[in-house]
Parts: sequence; C-alpha cells; structure tokens
Amino acid sequence: MSDNINFSTTKDPKISPILISMPHLGTIIPEQIKHTMNPSVIDGLDDTDWHVDHLYDFADSQKITVIKPEFSRYVIDLNRSINSEESLYSDGRLLTQLVPTHDFTGRPIYKDKLEPNQTEINKRVAEFYQPYHDKLKSEIKRLKSTSNHVLLFEAHSIRRYVPKISPDPFPDLIVGTNNGTSCHRDLEEAALSLLRRTPYSVELNDPFQGGYITRSFANPEEGIHCIQLEVSQDVYLDENREPDSAKSHLLREALNESFQKFQSILERL
Repeated sequence: MSDNINFSTTKDPKISPILISMPHLGTIIPEQIKHTMNPSVIDGLDDTDWHVDHLYDFADSQKITVIKPEFSRYVIDLNRSINSEESLYSDGRLLTQLVPTHDFTGRPIYKDKLEPNQTEINKRVAEFYQPYHDKLKSEIKRLKSTSNHVLLFEAHSIRRYVPKISPDPFPDLIVGTNNGTSCHRDLEEAALSLLRRTPYSVELNDPFQGGYITRSFANPEEGIHCIQLEVSQDVYLDENREPDSAKSHLLREALNESFQKFQSILERL
C-alpha cells in the first residue's frame, strides 16, 4: 500500500454504512515528478479541492469512514478511468485525462517535452491510483459485511467560475447521481430536499453527473450506492482559500443532517 494515502477509519464496532471519498483533496507532488512541471502552475495548485474535508468534520461523530489522498490530482487523477479519456459533464464537453497535462485554465502543467510517457503513467497507476481504488473496494466490502446497503459519497469542490468547463458560474451545490442510476431514489431525494432547505442554489446532474468513481463503483441492485457532491469553493472558503466556519455553517449543518438521513434510509432499504 502506498504511503501517500491517509486513511481515517473508525475503530468503534458500530460503524456507519457510509464511506466518504475525497480524491482531489491532496496537495503533495513527489520531487521526482515536481521537477518536470511548470512552477507557475503547480505553485498554485488551482484545481485542488481545497479543505473540502472541513465541510465533513462531523464524520467522526457519526462513525463515518473517510478516505483521502495526500498527493495532488496533478500526479494522477483518482477520479478518472485508466482505460480512456471521458467527459464528466452533462453536455459531453471537455474530455479529461488520467494524468492531466493542462490545468483547468488551459496552462501546460509540464515543461516542454517532459510530459509523462506511458511507462511513467503506468508507474503512477501502480504507485498512487491502484492503492486508492483497492482501498475503496476493501472498505466497501468491510461495510457490506455488516450492512446490506452502503453509500460511497464523493466529496468535491471547485472554483465558482471555470470558463474552460462552463461559460456560466457554477451553482453553489451540484448533486451527481449519474442521472439517477448510481443510488436509490430515496437517497437522491433526501440529498436534494435537505440541501434545498438552505439558501444555497442546488442543481442535480448539471453540469456534473458524477465522476469515474461514482459511475464505476455504483451498483444499487447489489446495495452499493454512490452520490457525488460538488461545492463552489466560495461557499466555504475565504479569499485566502482557508476554511471560513461562519460562512459554511449552514452548509455543514445541512450535510450533517443529510448524512443522518442517509444512514436511516440505508438501514431500511
């Protein structure tokens, strides 16, 4: 198992049937990779899901397992397929890569002629990508051993305005359920109803339907449900990209209540 992954796992035998994954939270780039990259791009790490774990600080009290990497998505994107490029957006635009060569503004991540070749990509899959996905599988299996239904919740965030992805600013919150196929409808409805009681703007599957993890792990018929939540970062961060507890208070309360509701739904399915 790679040392570049942190696992926060509840030891209490009363384990929640929920697993929270935060695949774009990490910021570390190994030195042997960093020297091939453009400093002006990686110094800012603009495409990081900055401090998204701040929104889920109730997880421990609810005995929810959390998995999060230390390394940056610029090393390898854990939420992409290893087999092909894919579009994650509702209208099919903007194919995304397993190992990104450009950031969301279009700037090249790598110095001239230093983009990783297939051998290097395969190495990163083995060292960084596969351990994360193996851990997701093993944690789901562990939770399934005590619960008939489990929820894998993908926690993400994004800058409010990314022209390369959308000509319009994003709403506050985007719930992704792969057009209703990645989870039981009661889980989707619970997420929407509780989040829509807040002042935040909420959209369903537009423009994000859920990334590769949501799409590939979901199997509601076998009791494995997946939901992705994308949050615009100005909802919970200050101008220095630090968590703002006062600003994010209502959202964190709504999420806390949502996860309590998720647990009750999973128990009765």
